[in-house]
Amino acid sequence: MTTMIDSEETGAVPRLETMERRTRGLGIAVVILAGLVLALGAWIIYDISQGASTAPSAEMTQLLDDYDSAWNNYDAEAFLALTTAGYRFTSAGGSEFRRGDQASEIETRLPMFTRQFENLGEPIVTGHGPWYVSTPVHTTTNIREAEGISILTVVDIDGVLQVSDHRIIGDF
Repeated sequence: MTTMIDSEETGAVPRLETMERRTRGLGIAVVILAGLVLALGAWIIYDISQGASTAPSAEMTQLLDDYDSAWNNYDAEAFLALTTAGYRFTSAGGSEFRRGDQASEIETRLPMFTRQFENLGEPIVTGHGPWYVSTPVHTTTNIREAEGISILTVVDIDGVLQVSDHRIIGDF
């Protein structure tokens, strides 16, 4: 007499082999996905650590700080040291000043109106020499306030960064 136990045992073997094949494929898929997640995480960390491609270099940041300081402190000598011989300033109204005239304006006229410039955000730098630097600005005087965009052209003259052109666009 045969028992039911013997016949069931022979039917279970092919089923176990099928399960083994399925779990092996699932394991491979999990390993591949884990590798992709790790690679993506490493790429994101690398990208974040690089900083924005439009952020100013340390040398550019120093020039921008010194240039803003020369304007806000009405320091014509510092302004002249930071600009090229062919420097030109163009205001929002279309007025143009050359380097010497702008130095005179900074020293004599700006203090009369207690004019001050404040950057409203981080500068955006584009180019590879010359560089173009745009910054949102807020100006105050004893008469009124105005906002706009300051655009500087920066050049490298014998290893020293200098401003060659400055344009103000906005409600000035």
